Amino acid sequence: MKILKNRLFFWVFWIFCLGIPFVITIFPFFKKPGSIQAWSDIWSIVTPMILPALIIGLITASFQYILMKIRFSISPRWFFLTLVGYSLGPIFSVILIISLLGIVYPKTLSTGGEYFQLFPTALAMVLSGFVIGILQYSEIKILFTGKAKKTGGLLWVFLSVLAWSLSFAVGSVWQGQPRLQSMLVGITIGFISGLFFVIIGNENQIKEERRRRDSNS
Repeated sequence: MKILKNRLFFWVFWIFCLGIPFVITIFPFFKKPGSIQAWSDIWSIVTPMILPALIIGLITASFQYILMKIRFSISPRWFFLTLVGYSLGPIFSVILIISLLGIVYPKTLSTGGEYFQLFPTALAMVLSGFVIGILQYSEIKILFTGKAKKTGGLLWVFLSVLAWSLSFAVGSVWQGQPRLQSMLVGITIGFISGLFFVIIGNENQIKEERRRRDSNS
């Protein structure tokens, strides 16, 4: 598909490949989770997130892999790393942050759990973006040669964190409309992270790396 060779068109397709999964399944962070008054309550919040996160992860990983395969001949590892990141990253982030806050403020887990009436969504979103960016870091570096490997990889992680952070701010504007919130989260993540493919510096390095991999395959 020659259209995907164009940076701007690729960016648009990238936005759609993030927006669609978040419309099909409501991103679980915007479903009211209830309060946490004991450590065991964490699982009552996490359990309903598992299936939606898996669906979003599977669809997102499939769409992203198709796009990356067509343009960059990326390896199947991208699919599996993205699946793990989008399926387990948010859940891991929620468990970790709530657990850390429970350790820092232990009394809140025995006095009504006021600090945990809603889990700290913003922090969980930031951490989710970091986890996903780190998981995909090794595959993004392959697109570059020389010193650009590290720079390109770090830029990807930064944009991933930024995308998830801003997606929380955008989604929070539409309180009480979880499907709209979810859609805006997906679109924002796609919009920001997709900028990577617009602003990456040296397209020739990517083409050379792709030709090298093709010749070795």
